[in-house]
Amino acid sequence: MLATVFCIGITLGSGMGYGFKQATDLMPSKSASAVTQRENQNFGLAEYIRLEPSMTLAQVESILDRGVEVERSETTTTYIWRNASDSSITVVFKNGKLTRKTQVNLK
Repeated sequence: MLATVFCIGITLGSGMGYGFKQATDLMPSKSASAVTQRENQNFGLAEYIRLEPSMTLAQVESILDRGVEVERSETTTTYIWRNASDSSITVVFKNGKLTRKTQVNLK
């Protein structure tokens, strides 16, 4: 009896594992999005300066184009924009409004 239950458990577990792997293989990864983004982005210090407190994500994306969401909590979301030169802008939104911005190596 125990052997039968064990075999059924192994069989079901294997099937669920296979299904999970298939599902995750179809999901786009954030790292792939970030790499693609680097090839398409070209912003500088001028665009960074235009970012103001209380801007919405849509307003920021109208300046920088689409960013990559890297972190989310109940009230806060963090996005990053990267150039091919490895310069970047990170923006934190709280309740949908820009509350903090940082930049690395912008010219």
